[in-house]
Amino acid sequence: MSVIEKVQTANPCLHECSQVFSNAVVRNVLDMPIDPPQRDAPVCPVYDTAGLFLAIQEAAADFHGRWDTILGFTRSGSLRTAHWAEVKALNRRWSLRWMGANTGISGRSPTL
Repeated sequence: MSVIEKVQTANPCLHECSQVFSNAVVRNVLDMPIDPPQRDAPVCPVYDTAGLFLAIQEAAADFHGRWDTILGFTRSGSLRTAHWAEVKALNRRWSLRWMGANTGISGRSPTL
């Protein structure tokens, strides 16, 4: 038995008073309306342009490094070099998607 339980069992009035007080406090807290905090000025995000520039530069270098490996210009232990037919098929899909988006043409590509 903890010290608090011993005191509460020794004095039942203290236990009842603390119970009523804690229930009243909880009830008051739950009855309070939840309002969003009031702000004097409009809130808008602030970006660190130097960090943004470095992040874009790093992402572009990573993108080019991966595609150089896929296309066979460099070697990597974690990426494989794609077969020339895979590169050709990917290029064809992207060109058809680009043509369809810009000219309204869809479906199969014309036979060459």
